[in-house]
Amino acid sequence: MIEAHKFARYDIIALLGKGGFGTVYEAYDTKLQRIVAIKIINTGATKSNQARFRREAEICVRLRHPNVITIYDAAIEDGVSYIAMEKLDALDLAETIETQEIPVEEAISIIVQIAGALDYLQSKGILHRDIKPHNIMVTADNRAILMDFNLGLSDDMTALTATGVVLGTPVYMAPELWLGAPFSMKTEIYALGLVFYEMLTGELISEKNFLKLKACQPISSPSIVNDRLPKDYDQFIAWAIHPKREHRCPSIEDFIAALA
Repeated sequence: MIEAHKFARYDIIALLGKGGFGTVYEAYDTKLQRIVAIKIINTGATKSNQARFRREAEICVRLRHPNVITIYDAAIEDGVSYIAMEKLDALDLAETIETQEIPVEEAISIIVQIAGALDYLQSKGILHRDIKPHNIMVTADNRAILMDFNLGLSDDMTALTATGVVLGTPVYMAPELWLGAPFSMKTEIYALGLVFYEMLTGELISEKNFLKLKACQPISSPSIVNDRLPKDYDQFIAWAIHPKREHRCPSIEDFIAALA
């Protein structure tokens, strides 16, 4: 377990945030002598989860992409899985959506960058599994960075429950996940489509829309919420977040090509 101010080789400085899959701290790496963000992950203590974490961690520490957070270290310490990564000087996309209007061109740039990151991760055999605005950072020069990997988690939603409560971020979970389907690039595309919807409309998904999405009912088209938006985007969003995965955008390459 984490001591008050120490974990492995890291001096804990401050709590940065908590989520269903783990807790993130600002910390000082005493070996490499730099400030990092360290995430303590709730993977569970099963041997299969820890073995999966080790396999994915070995891949992630070698990832190098301008739109993917740099991971310095990932390991298991006294049975606790953790990831140490770069600490960014940037705003998370959720805060940007809530506080300022995002021009359409900028929204497209951000979503294409993140789609490119997902394409890169897919080529390395990795799924992110928790795409949402809070996990996308945007720098002052509009570079979008995907962060907060959930390594070691089963792709089976039945393994992602604790005391009957689904872990993660329910708003961005594709309908098939609630029926026990595995995570896939189709579920990543669904979540990315919702993030794009939020940027285009300037609103995070409301409780009313969340209930409609989970009931596989259509939500208001982007051009209805934002009357300055061309109707062309309505069809794209409907394609990206279609409740039936067989009718959803078939691949991340198609997603990027359609925006281009």
